[in-house]
Amino acid sequence: MPATGQVPVADDRQRRGVLSRFSLRQLLFCCFTLIAVIPVITLTVWIQRSTFDREIEAVEEKHLLLAKNLTDALARYSKDVDAAFGLTSYRVNSGTFDPSFTGLLRELGFDHFCVLDQDGKVINAVIVDEKAVPLSDGTWKRLAPYWRQAAANRERILYTPVTSNKAGQARIYIIRALTETTFSIGALRLDYHRALQKRISFGQLGHAAIVDATGQVIAHPDKEWERTHKDISKIKPVAAMMRGETGVAQFYSPAIKADMIAGYTTEPRSGWGVMIPQPVSELKEASMDDRMAALGVSLLGMTIAAVLSWILSGIIARPILRLRSAAQNAAEHGQVEPVETNRNTGPREVGEMITAYNGMVEMIINRESQAIEAGERLDEAQQLAGIGNWRWNLATREMWWSKAIYGILGIDPKQGPPTAETLGRFVHPEDRQRVARAVANAVDEGGRFSLDHRIIAKDGSIRYVEQSGDVRFDDETGDAKMIGTLYDITDRKQNEEVLFKQANFDAVTNLANRNLFHKRLRDSVELAAADNSSFALIFIDLDGFKTVNDLRGAVAGDALLKEAGRRLLEIRRFEDVARLGSDEFTVLVKDTESVEELETLTHQIMDSLSRPYRLEGKESFIGASIGVALYPTDANTPADLLQNAETAMHRAKRDGRNALRFFTDKMREDSRVRTGLENDLRRSWERREFSVVYQPIIDLQSNAIIAAEALIQWRHPDRGLVSTQSIIPIIEDIGLIGLIGRWVLETAATDARRWREAGCGKISISVNLSGRQLERGLTVDAIVDSVKTAGLPPSALILEVTESILVDDMDAAINWLSDLRSRGIRVAIDDFGTGYSSLAYLKRLPADTIKIDREFVSNMLNDERDLAVVSSILSLAHGLDFRVVAEGIEDQMQCDELRKMHCDYGQGYLFNRPMSADDFADYARKQSRPSVVNITD
Repeated sequence: MPATGQVPVADDRQRRGVLSRFSLRQLLFCCFTLIAVIPVITLTVWIQRSTFDREIEAVEEKHLLLAKNLTDALARYSKDVDAAFGLTSYRVNSGTFDPSFTGLLRELGFDHFCVLDQDGKVINAVIVDEKAVPLSDGTWKRLAPYWRQAAANRERILYTPVTSNKAGQARIYIIRALTETTFSIGALRLDYHRALQKRISFGQLGHAAIVDATGQVIAHPDKEWERTHKDISKIKPVAAMMRGETGVAQFYSPAIKADMIAGYTTEPRSGWGVMIPQPVSELKEASMDDRMAALGVSLLGMTIAAVLSWILSGIIARPILRLRSAAQNAAEHGQVEPVETNRNTGPREVGEMITAYNGMVEMIINRESQAIEAGERLDEAQQLAGIGNWRWNLATREMWWSKAIYGILGIDPKQGPPTAETLGRFVHPEDRQRVARAVANAVDEGGRFSLDHRIIAKDGSIRYVEQSGDVRFDDETGDAKMIGTLYDITDRKQNEEVLFKQANFDAVTNLANRNLFHKRLRDSVELAAADNSSFALIFIDLDGFKTVNDLRGAVAGDALLKEAGRRLLEIRRFEDVARLGSDEFTVLVKDTESVEELETLTHQIMDSLSRPYRLEGKESFIGASIGVALYPTDANTPADLLQNAETAMHRAKRDGRNALRFFTDKMREDSRVRTGLENDLRRSWERREFSVVYQPIIDLQSNAIIAAEALIQWRHPDRGLVSTQSIIPIIEDIGLIGLIGRWVLETAATDARRWREAGCGKISISVNLSGRQLERGLTVDAIVDSVKTAGLPPSALILEVTESILVDDMDAAINWLSDLRSRGIRVAIDDFGTGYSSLAYLKRLPADTIKIDREFVSNMLNDERDLAVVSSILSLAHGLDFRVVAEGIEDQMQCDELRKMHCDYGQGYLFNRPMSADDFADYARKQSRPSVVNITD
């Protein structure tokens, strides 16, 4: 039996489990710490992962855009290489190669050209670069598969993979079959590709790589790979490029020895592929700031949780320890002692009851204080993160907000109790109905809602929030309540808006770009199809913009584009106007009821765009060629509608520019015919099927030949003789005007020299100059060199320019023409009276002669107005000391009338039709004249 006053204690230590090895305080500490740490770690991992995912999305878009931009540059380069190769092949094969052309070939990267047979025997060759290594037999044999392909398709120009010549230099060879057994081949250096590749460098290891159609390296940061033109066709994006695909891929790079992400695409003409890779590790490094911040928060949270858990476990365990101590003291000593200071609490049972009660009360108080503290910490965290929460009793209409919501709204909690009506007043007026409908639907269905909307804070600023709510029911009362959150996402929205603007709006004019325009066009077509309505698409091309941009510089060009966009916005809404690129704009018109209204609108656009532009203190002039297509009259798909509007615009350009044309079915057929003509023109130029003919210009007083106008003539195998007026615009559009224009100038100058040597007199030669030749950089030096090379003095050359060249940039045009005249070359203004005739520029014009357009001359005896125009031009020209040539004289009565009006010179079928150089020489020798008169005498 135990001693009196003692409580028996059972020793059951052997029956205790593993938890008995730890104190209550230690167990509580471990539990509280885990509960606090697990959410913090989860949040940290989520923040890091979401940041990295956003980095990946942004990089994919940027890298693919870079790859496409490099591919566009390679496409332009290969197009120039094709044109130069085709011309040079012909001339090298025919033995008529002009050494002055080597400068252009050298700039394009050519080493040498040769014409050889299928056994590799060189028939003719041109060395472009003195250091060039000639084509060896070994190289020719390695290229056998490609020249055999060329023999099978003689229309095709083939680009070989990167190949080393006998000197070990990497070259790309361009091959074309001239006949079944003879081939033209050009060696192309890789300088352009590698210079283009070096421009792209970002991050630590981000770069560009260019490969050929077989996956061999053309340009790469790894110089060893470049030297050996390493085969990387097994790499995932390279294999995709070889299949002609475009996209983004992740792969392992053996050069960088790291996982990479790359955008890639292919240039179809040459098969060259462009890849823009960057190590994935750099993206992870880019998100390191967020990761470190999250890690810091995690460590701070874990430290706070550990300290609080330790303190909390002590607070909870201390009353129980006191209870244990009192129990042990009672059991061991038989004395009943109170737990609190007042130990005299009566019998042992009462003392234990009081101690248990006081411990329970103390525990409740402690837990309440801890809950308040935790709530305050939650409020602080929510305010820092911009996340607030609310509760709304749907029965009593009472509402509660967290402090974070007051912060988001920018109001003081002391201003009044929170209500649903107060919160609703802060919702943006345009979003209130949508928010109210979402909340009402959730209440009616007992479900939840979630949406993004705007609020107007107390300071007037507009902020974006993500709000969600969930309807719940009280288990005891059955009352419905809604619990929700309000998350400030303004920063995220602003970043999204920046990305959206970059993807959908033009950086120069701030108008919609091609991407957004196509979306708007698709939406317009879908809407019109749904409600059986119609709309119009206006396609605008600025005439003369390229001249202004080239002569005045890109800064002035951008300023002109901005002003053009601003003028369009004065006429139409922002949502209707877009810039597709370069000098092309579009306008969607959905509110016109008739073609007449549409014509009025387009003429208003033309008048606005044609007003002078003040650029860097000087005036510049442009025009606008406009094409219009109607939905659904002209097309019922977005692509067809855009194509038809563009076709109508090109018709406006061909009809003289600064004009309006509505699309017609005939234009579609004309477009098909024009495409055929373009192909025929290219083939005819390669085969040299053009000829130059000459029409005499006669002194009307002495009947002497004073000059000959050179005209290009093309005899089509099916269409017969095609007029010059119809092919020149096409030659300009397909980019051959530079080559053909120079050939006409050189041919005409050579023929004029031969006439002089044959005793035909000092006949001058008059050659037409296209505005596109100026746009492509034709210089005065180049003109003078061509004339001198032909053996003709510059004073024997007359260049005919149209008035449209002058108004694109008057000051620059006057300077250019003045430079011509200073070299002895004379200038004639062609088709005077049909363009922008104005005393403002005529009195400043550095010209010698004015040519009256045949339109006025041919009808002047039947139309008093045409006669008045001719008479006025003559009086004006002579008053300004210009000589005058009347074009289109077809009968003697016209000639006699012009003589009476003291017109200086005449040209037309009355005197002779255009003829070959030999026929013109015979004609000139047969003329009975005392002498040949100079056109400036």
